[in-house]
Amino acid sequence: MRRLIAVIFGVCLLLIVASFGGALHGIGDSLAVFRYLIAMGVAVSAALLQRRVGMRIAGVVLVAAGIWLAPEAARLVASGPLPQTTYSIYQKNLLYDGDQRRELAADILAADADFVTMQELFSANKIVLDVLQAHYPTQHFCGPVNGPGQVVLSKWPAVPGQVVCRGDIGAVGMQVETPHGRVWVLSIHLRWPYPYSQPKQVAKLLPVLAGLEGPKVIAGDFNMVPWSYAVRAIERASGSKRAGAMVRTLVYGSGLLQVPIDHVLVPGGQGQLQVRPLLGSDHLGVLLGFEL
Repeated sequence: MRRLIAVIFGVCLLLIVASFGGALHGIGDSLAVFRYLIAMGVAVSAALLQRRVGMRIAGVVLVAAGIWLAPEAARLVASGPLPQTTYSIYQKNLLYDGDQRRELAADILAADADFVTMQELFSANKIVLDVLQAHYPTQHFCGPVNGPGQVVLSKWPAVPGQVVCRGDIGAVGMQVETPHGRVWVLSIHLRWPYPYSQPKQVAKLLPVLAGLEGPKVIAGDFNMVPWSYAVRAIERASGSKRAGAMVRTLVYGSGLLQVPIDHVLVPGGQGQLQVRPLLGSDHLGVLLGFEL
């Protein structure tokens, strides 16, 4: 039994180290999703191995995990009315076969955000765009006619010719004229890292973001947690930072698996986030109030 616990301890320790290797291989970011659970495995197995030394190791690991998580955990409650802010953006992955489309459109209209980003648009759920057309006359859809596609909506007019439509890297966007100047609004939909192709997507996405002149507001389904290499690299390339509370937006199955993978990045990284209902999707909507 002691040998088994020692093996578990060693494996968990290696997995913790590997979870910081997202820049080297996609498996690093895949492990990063479970970093805090793995840290608990290190702590428990260390405590079982040897009472005195083990408890010390367990304490160090738990304190380290707490330091990693504390800044986000302190902001975990993300409901209630938004404070008065100049701009807001509503982010939603619709789910390819999601229902409650009219209810979703009604919730977006009630939120009255300046910008909207949506992913997994197929012909069946494009009715949402029709309902929102009058309120959001500026719409930029990218993808096959019948989907899957992404869309960016804005109350403000688009700058002619300033658009991004790159389905291969999961990026759609347009530059719009706001009362405070021009700003890029982009929707991101990345695949899962290992064993899928998120690392290749991110490698192609970074120079695209770096090449866009002006402030950038980026929202979407990143399929990755905030502390991952992928999200940090996108922040650096875009000059924007993730804003608002850490919200577990993906609700899988009966709700046992909940992961924070939908994010909004804004210049300066300051904003107040509010959770919106599932409304036929497996992703919660998020509404962020922010300043430019």
